[in-house]
Amino acid sequence: MLNKFTTSGKLYLLLSITAVSLIGLGLYGINDLKKMSENTRTLYADRVLCMQQLANVRFEYISEILPIALNVKNHILTFSEAKKRLEKAQQIINTNWRNYKLTYLTPEENRLVHQTEAAKNQADEASENLRSILATQDTLTLNTFVQKEPLPDSAPIVIKATQLMELQARIAKQIFNNNKAIYQSTSRKFIFLICLSLVIALSLSLYIIRNIKGLVKDKLKSSGIIKESEEKYRSLLEHASDAIYLVDRRGNFTQVNKSMCEMTGYTREELLQLNADKIVDPEQLKTDPVVHAQDLPNRSLIRERRFVRKDGKIFDVEINVKMFADNKTFVIARDITDRKRAEELILREKTLSDAIINSLPGVFYLRNEHGKFLRWNRNLEIVTGYTATEIESLIVRDVIAPEDVETLKIAAEKAFKDGYAMSEAKVRTKNGTKIPFLLTGSPIIYENQLCLIGTGIDILSRIKAEEELRLSEQKYKLLFERNPSPMLMIAKDNMSIIAANEAVVRLYGYTKDELLGMSVEELRLTENVEQHLEIFKTEAIGSMDLGVIRVIRKDRSIIFVHLVAHDIIFEGRPVRLSLITDVTERLKAEESLKKSEANLQTILNTTDTAYALFDLELSAQAFNQKAIEFVKHEYYHSPKKGDRLSDFFPVDRFPQFVNFTRVVLKGDTINYEINYPQADGSIIWYYVSLFPITNNNKEILGMMMALYDITERKNAEHELKSAYDRIQGHVNSIKDMAWKQSHLIRSPLANLKGLSVLLNQDPSDTEVLAFIQNELERMDAIIMEMADLSDHNINN
Repeated sequence: MLNKFTTSGKLYLLLSITAVSLIGLGLYGINDLKKMSENTRTLYADRVLCMQQLANVRFEYISEILPIALNVKNHILTFSEAKKRLEKAQQIINTNWRNYKLTYLTPEENRLVHQTEAAKNQADEASENLRSILATQDTLTLNTFVQKEPLPDSAPIVIKATQLMELQARIAKQIFNNNKAIYQSTSRKFIFLICLSLVIALSLSLYIIRNIKGLVKDKLKSSGIIKESEEKYRSLLEHASDAIYLVDRRGNFTQVNKSMCEMTGYTREELLQLNADKIVDPEQLKTDPVVHAQDLPNRSLIRERRFVRKDGKIFDVEINVKMFADNKTFVIARDITDRKRAEELILREKTLSDAIINSLPGVFYLRNEHGKFLRWNRNLEIVTGYTATEIESLIVRDVIAPEDVETLKIAAEKAFKDGYAMSEAKVRTKNGTKIPFLLTGSPIIYENQLCLIGTGIDILSRIKAEEELRLSEQKYKLLFERNPSPMLMIAKDNMSIIAANEAVVRLYGYTKDELLGMSVEELRLTENVEQHLEIFKTEAIGSMDLGVIRVIRKDRSIIFVHLVAHDIIFEGRPVRLSLITDVTERLKAEESLKKSEANLQTILNTTDTAYALFDLELSAQAFNQKAIEFVKHEYYHSPKKGDRLSDFFPVDRFPQFVNFTRVVLKGDTINYEINYPQADGSIIWYYVSLFPITNNNKEILGMMMALYDITERKNAEHELKSAYDRIQGHVNSIKDMAWKQSHLIRSPLANLKGLSVLLNQDPSDTEVLAFIQNELERMDAIIMEMADLSDHNINN
């Protein structure tokens, strides 16, 4: 019967039977797919969305409502901010819970929902109480509430929400198993129907073999289409943006595209005459030869190479190498010069980040999940007292007070889980001192491992300040009024000054009465008022550095001040507390410093001191003009960078100098004097100072030599010593003369003393008077002789 059909008719019949089979299989599959789709819709609408809604309810209770009271108590949140977050969380919870109850509930689920509803009512009642406390800002009631508040994980509503989420997972698993059963049943039936269809189709195929010629003609026609596709492929290859080429098993080019010619600078004809080795950097080939097709069986290779352009320029490329079945190698090359530069920039940025990290005011650390320190700044070493080497062998718990280890562990787990955590803990120093710190942490991926990046701020002063503020409001007012730094309190609603201390009165030149009630706009330059108004509208949570601005004093003079602001609630009113620092003189000094630095090189080259910098091998790295003149004059050598001292230093002096440098390179400083005899018989003296050069880690990098001429000072010291010797001789002569003359003077004085007694007994005794006259003349002669002798010694 089939013989009555033409070949095309048989093909149409085969296609019809195949189409009917496919349609039947499709309809049967669609029916089962509808069932699976309905189950999937139920799984998503009644389970997945429910689980998401329950997760939102549970998350808001754990992360927002339950911790809010504690956060307000710990001053992490203000009362107003906490109230807003509480109301927002209540809205999210009520919306999700209401939407969840509208979904299909199983009997078991319905029973658990009633239990959860009761727990939610209790939680809502507690939330309303908390909202009332936050509205009244009652700190004592808040503390009582915090003590009664359950932990987040143990709250009844959280437990019930978790049970409901687990129930959703069990029901979803049942739906999944139903879908799986339908799939397995449908698969078996499909296989049977497909086999039946194949038997029918194969039977018909036997009858159309006679018409193979027609099929061959169709095949030949298809070949033409393939050739056309190959031409399109060649065109695509030729216009590809990446350089593409083929090489044979010996590495000779067999095909290159336009981008390859542009990359290397060769023409297509020139490249087809070359071997691949000719475009690779010869220096790289010495250590890393080219791998050809026979060395890459059935695998691809991606690596980096250095190519050489026709003009000799060397550049970096990334090549993707694949071997074909005919022993030809297909290569895609991409210029990665810009990427290499970017990698170098990243490396330089990493080096810069080290400097930035060490400039951070607080403690910075990077640790892995095992608690081992990976990176830290200098402040961690300063605070703990440990050296960098010691910190490498420590873990975080080694520097935390034992009583705070568990608290910090919980905070770290929360950071890894939620993305951020903050906790207070006492840091234990090397000598056992405990310092309270506010620690924060966030998880990051560093060097392919999960780590925690953290910062720490010393809060000892804050804790003491808070305690003092709680004890006495008067102390706070005294701190404000008597603070040496100028401070203002500015109302945020109308920008009026409501408080000013004595320091700010002195700074601006106004009296306190003039400042109070004045708008802060009057202290700003007209052209900057709008900008400052925008800054004033922002909320300063914590201290906010507003930078340096220009302000106007009462005498209309303009000064530069540095502002640090903090928004607080003062007497129930939003107030901005501003700490003001006059930096006018500092800015002038910085400008002067910049000018001084610009002249530093000139100063070095005009100073009378010779400076030279040497590395650890005593090779010259830098020197000034005075050092060049010294080496030329004393050693008859023209110095240059890289010179070694041993090449021109006098042999007789070098051993002693080496001993000095050993001491210096251990961290000490050496000072000494040395002389150099000259050809004219004179001597030149030099004062030499040797001191080590170190980096921030106190590693010794080299040695600095400072040398200057002290010949005049040494000559002056020699002349001073000679003069001192002469004076000492005169002093000794005077001592001898005074000793001798004292004996000569005592004789007439003794006689005069005795004669005066006799004369008192008989004033008219002329003989006694004659003796007195004689002794007086003798004493006068002795004194005159002493005067002559003194003149003689002085003149000599």
